[in-house]
Amino acid sequence: MLSPYQLLKSGSTIRQKQSSTKPIIQPEEHFDETLENCSEVANRILFVDDLKTTYESKEAKQFCLKTLTLLKKNRVAYTGLKVPAPLISMSTLNSRLAINPALLTSLSNQFGISSLTLTQKLGIPIIHSLRNSICIAPTGSGKTLTYGVPLIDLIQKPNAGKMIIYVPTFELHLQIFKIISKLVRGASLPIRVFSSHNIKEEEIEAADVLIGSPDRISKLLECEKGQEWVKKVKHVVFDEADKFFELNLMNQMEMALQQFKPDEVQWILVSATLPQAVEKIISNVFNDRAQVVIGGKLNVLNKINQQLVFCSSEEAKLIELTHTVNTGGLKVPCLIFAQSRERVRSIYRELKAWGIHAEFLDGALNLESRKQIIEDFEAGKSLVLITTDVLARGIDIKGLKMVINFDVPTTCVSYVHRVGRTGRAGADGTALTFYTPMDKPIVRKIAEMMIQSGCQVDEWLMKLKMPSKRQLEEFQKNTRWREGILPSGKKDADFIEEIKRRDGTFYKKLKQEKRENPDGSDESGEEQSENQIEIEEEETQNTPEPIKQERKFLSKRLGRMSKFASS
Repeated sequence: MLSPYQLLKSGSTIRQKQSSTKPIIQPEEHFDETLENCSEVANRILFVDDLKTTYESKEAKQFCLKTLTLLKKNRVAYTGLKVPAPLISMSTLNSRLAINPALLTSLSNQFGISSLTLTQKLGIPIIHSLRNSICIAPTGSGKTLTYGVPLIDLIQKPNAGKMIIYVPTFELHLQIFKIISKLVRGASLPIRVFSSHNIKEEEIEAADVLIGSPDRISKLLECEKGQEWVKKVKHVVFDEADKFFELNLMNQMEMALQQFKPDEVQWILVSATLPQAVEKIISNVFNDRAQVVIGGKLNVLNKINQQLVFCSSEEAKLIELTHTVNTGGLKVPCLIFAQSRERVRSIYRELKAWGIHAEFLDGALNLESRKQIIEDFEAGKSLVLITTDVLARGIDIKGLKMVINFDVPTTCVSYVHRVGRTGRAGADGTALTFYTPMDKPIVRKIAEMMIQSGCQVDEWLMKLKMPSKRQLEEFQKNTRWREGILPSGKKDADFIEEIKRRDGTFYKKLKQEKRENPDGSDESGEEQSENQIEIEEEETQNTPEPIKQERKFLSKRLGRMSKFASS
């Protein structure tokens, strides 16, 4: 089979075949009935290490063996001493942890939950034990309730402390605020949940739970009442924790840590990914931690059908998107990710021209507009939402059937979070990733992740050499230089000035040529015209218009490049 790189000249696209094999990993969201009926045995086994103890009772032996087998099958890894053992059913929330029954009622009535996910069974007892906790689990596995249920139970008790939930994005902050408020309201508990975006300084004393970004919360806590309130905080959560260790948010993370004395609060960090560099920092900052990792530190659920689609150029991506729409491959609601605001808006204009109910969202919009766009998308008023990575983290859009990476994410972590917007809460999902020759380094890494989550990948992709750290860093820089998606010959507007600065020689030569040849006529120009005529003669009436435009554009570009090379 020819690789896509051998088909580059033809302007073809290749769609990755749908997996016909069973996934390598088959996560089980629930313990089987035989385990759930062993509640008496389970309540006596309090720690993970106790599962490895030899028991005389046949029932206890069977329970421990089956539990350990289940943990191994789901690639569960624990770190820390005396880590609490997992729950086996929803009823053990009360029988073993003595969690308020009103919270169980709220889970059932408000969220329709009759059984806990595997993430919740493993994470809730750890967080409820007041240990510094780290929970790494796949997207869509219920991590918000994993810390929400035990912490709400702890702060609803008399003379209990307060809680802060730090989030990296405004959209995720809105979602968590809704979930925690809904949980409290369903349990009829006297707990007041506030958002950092709508709380006033005089209201800070009344807050039991405060949700927002570190910089916004820190500003709130600068007032006298805020300084008194922060002394009562006993639980601090970082949702999408690894995001706070990126350079642009590291200052906010340090700002949050300085608000508290490490030994006086419980730290909870949850995410779907845990890069090695972040793990090293965490191990030095948070002592006596109990950590559980489910399925690996870069998780993509096997319920997501992931496909790679090769495109010969940036313009060919638009052709492939057209093909996806025309062949009925677009499943709505759908989320499309692009790398820049300009590209987001270009895709939006194209979809609107095709008559598709689409909206776009990026960081340039004000907060109220972003909130309204998400609400409209969730309500079905728009079928496709085009966005940047601002929506890649933590957002749970009910029934989202498809994610399209119009531009390949620059890191594996970003890929996991983007793709994880679909296939949530046990539902199936589809993820398409368009890639061009310049994306070769990261595509090899993504292919490796797809194999681990049970998707089929062409053999030639796996034969590519694994990129080095330096190659990946170069790739992240080079993606800023992507061509525009329309066959116009222009770069994305976001990067035009940067290109001019870095490639000044090219523009100087163009200006010099204009001065020497004001009418624009020269030998290479004639050759370019002849090339265009030959291409036009080859085109038939049956050739789709977008492909005609792409061929003409590539011909012009090749002519310009050859002229520049010869000068």
